[in-house]
Formats: sequence, C-alpha cells, structure tokens
Amino acid sequence: MMMAHTHRTSSRTAAQRGVQLFEFSSAHVLESVVFSARSRRFEVCTGHRRNVTTIRCFTPERTVCTIDWDTKTIDVGIGDGRTPTRRIEEYLPLNPRRKTRGFSFGGVDYTWIPKKNGFSLYNKKTNQDMANIWTLPGHLPRVEIYCQSVHIGLLDSCVIAAVLFLSKRPFGIDKDNRNV
Repeated sequence: MMMAHTHRTSSRTAAQRGVQLFEFSSAHVLESVVFSARSRRFEVCTGHRRNVTTIRCFTPERTVCTIDWDTKTIDVGIGDGRTPTRRIEEYLPLNPRRKTRGFSFGGVDYTWIPKKNGFSLYNKKTNQDMANIWTLPGHLPRVEIYCQSVHIGLLDSCVIAAVLFLSKRPFGIDKDNRNV
C-alpha cells in the first residue's frame, strides 16, 4: 500500500508540483484577505456586534459561507448550490477515534488530517493528498491546493476549513483538542 506524501520543502516551485498557493493577509484569519499570485481571491470578515464570520469570493463575486460562532452553525453556498444551515461539527465531523475530521463534497468522502504545522485533506479512496493548510513559523497561514482539487471545486471548501481550523475558536464537542 502506497502512502500519500506531502513535500513542502521541495526545490520545485508550487506550479511545477501542480499546486496553487493561497496566502492569508494576516495571522488573524477572521479578519483577512486571501491572495493568490498577488490578486485578492477571498475576504474574511467578522462582525463586531454579531459573532458572525462571512467568507466572500471576489471572482466571481459571491458569499461562500457564513459562520455563526455563537450557535456554532455554518451556512455554505458553493457553486450554484446552498446547503442547509447546519452545525459546524456536522460539516466537519470528528471521526470516532477523535484524530481526524471528515468532509464530504460531490459525493466523495475526504479526511482532514492534522499535521505538525497544519492539516492535509486526503482522499482515502484514491490515496491522494488534495490540499494542505500550513501555519509555518514566520509565515502567514496558507492554503496549498492541488490543481486537480481546484478543478473539481474544492477551493472554497479548503478556504472554509482553513478559517475554521485556524480561527482558534472551538466548534465541536472535543474541548481538549480545539479544532482537530
């Protein structure tokens, strides 16, 4: 059985590895802009009166999701469809062993696996890494997503996951491990 691998220290550029990089403008991801190749792609804003975070995409202009931190619910609109508002822990359910979080998109099940400096999105069926969220010391948070993942529509979901994981806000029932 081959194991999936992630090499972020490779001498090849991201483009040569078939990866697109998206970097947050601030370590405080709840108030930031997400850039790709120096162009603004997403805006993340948190209301000061209401404890609600909105993620908006610039191209095409649309609201990707709204997160209500008080009720721990998320309203996601990806592509032309909207999913019903649901609890964040249902959107990214904790596995029974409490080590990873599941995620479903387009009828495919994925797993968010915690790593030393972030998280990797893994497709167990195809044995492939699909994306990474990194918080490397001295660098702004980034989403590294494989081009094939962008083509199948996972970009919005990866940005949402980055905001959830890096928000430093609890969203599930596991109080010992904030956002595994």
